[in-house]
Amino acid sequence: MAKREGKKFHIETGWFGLVTLGVLALCLLLWMFILGLYLGQKLVGRSPAETLLAPAAGAPAAPGQEGAGAEPGAAPGSELPA
Repeated sequence: MAKREGKKFHIETGWFGLVTLGVLALCLLLWMFILGLYLGQKLVGRSPAETLLAPAAGAPAAPGQEGAGAEPGAAPGSELPA
């Protein structure tokens, strides 16, 4: 029995197709860079834990969770820097 050779994959394109693919790749990379800058500016100054655990704006806090992590009797927003 003869050994069956797998199908070969072949793509041909002209100069127009090559330039189009290059422009699309450049646009995709530029868009990803802009999104990275945007998200980086939104997350600057936050620790990963604060970003993941931050409650949604306007969402009510769970009972007993208001002062989590703060000392009892300490005013909100008076946390000491690490």
